Amino acid sequence: MEKLTGNPLFTFFVDMMVFLNLIFLGFEVDADMPELESWVRIIFVVWYILEMLIRVLSLRKAFFMRLLNWLDLLCVILPVIDVLGGATGGWLWRLSGLRALRLLKIQAYAKTSRSLKDLSLVLDALRRSIKALMYLQLVMIFVFYSAGAWARGLIMRSGGLDDVPNFLGEEYFGSSIRAALTMFQLATLDGWAQSAVRPLLAVRPFEGFALTGFTFVSSYTLVSLALGVLVWSTCEEARSSSDHSDNAKRAEDKEILHQMSRYFEASLSMQDRDFIDLQELKDALLIPEIALGFH
Repeated sequence: MEKLTGNPLFTFFVDMMVFLNLIFLGFEVDADMPELESWVRIIFVVWYILEMLIRVLSLRKAFFMRLLNWLDLLCVILPVIDVLGGATGGWLWRLSGLRALRLLKIQAYAKTSRSLKDLSLVLDALRRSIKALMYLQLVMIFVFYSAGAWARGLIMRSGGLDDVPNFLGEEYFGSSIRAALTMFQLATLDGWAQSAVRPLLAVRPFEGFALTGFTFVSSYTLVSLALGVLVWSTCEEARSSSDHSDNAKRAEDKEILHQMSRYFEASLSMQDRDFIDLQELKDALLIPEIALGFH
């Protein structure tokens, strides 16, 4: 059982089922075939139950020692309850899509694979930039909320919202939260002129020009900072690319040592000895995989 869970083919099949589940979650929204959808859900949950039984029986206590395994198990139990309980694809069933997080484990494999060096660079750069992006997000929330309060106060002090079109006054500046979202829309240049600035310019030129100035400043600073963080993290990761080579070399050395250990253990067991003589060492060097360990 333990050999099965460690088999790359088993892991590939598990990941493929998770990927197909994601595709099906999108397909069933548009399709109108309830009977077929019900049977497909049953197939998925039966496989997930079987997979979890195999993994638990194989790893035993070790399975429950990792938080990710608990989350994976939860993302299986809840959809099973939903489907076997007779529900027609409720929100519990859709939690099965969270199993896609297990695909993130490719980062660990990419770290030691020479063929996936570029993928490792991208994933490690994203991981490195997460903390900086979180701080940037906090700064942007503070800036947009403050800017929204400033813009709303500017409009209200200039005569309120009476002469401002209803859709603009209520939808874009009716509250501090809505004003903050409007500031975010301006910063991302998402229909900033047609949706907010032009209608305001027609009745409040000063306020319209003020929002235009905020748009240029924010779009070329705060938003560009986010791109700058990603570029910085990628460059930093590229400078430390030697770490990837070291990881790949370490993984190759570990595999060679494992092969050497299995070979000599089998050889000593067959000859009922507990030491390696010179002739046995010479014979081992004729095997390319073993000879690599002495280079």
